[in-house]
Amino acid sequence: MIWKTGNGILRLGIGILLFYVLLTPIPYPYPDTLVVADASVSDEDIVRRIMEQQLTYYTRMGLLYPDRIFAYEIVRIIPTTDATKPKEPLYSVVYSVKNYWQSPAWTAGNGRIGEDHWIRNKSMIYRLVKDGSTYRLAAVGTGL
Repeated sequence: MIWKTGNGILRLGIGILLFYVLLTPIPYPYPDTLVVADASVSDEDIVRRIMEQQLTYYTRMGLLYPDRIFAYEIVRIIPTTDATKPKEPLYSVVYSVKNYWQSPAWTAGNGRIGEDHWIRNKSMIYRLVKDGSTYRLAAVGTGL
């Protein structure tokens, strides 16, 4: 009888640990900046790299975390300008993500839910903020 109780406690402990691992988001901060030492890298490439960092962050979340994505693709990056601030370039980023739970974080705004759990052609407009050799994206609004 003692063996069965100990075995049950062990199973319960393993189950709790597994559940915790599957739901736990990754323990490092959201990667919204990029340090670029190479002056020949274009602003558009910097925007792409930061977006890849940010989307990769969501692929590393706990398996059952609702905002986790299992794949992504950056469809295009379109340089644009704001008429009120023409010297500050904006970038419209169109991307798709694969999220099995259709989390409101991914379905809200724009884009369309496609086949195989893909949310296609989401878009956001970002301002690329430069501070020396450090770059970050500041969200301006939803895109297209």
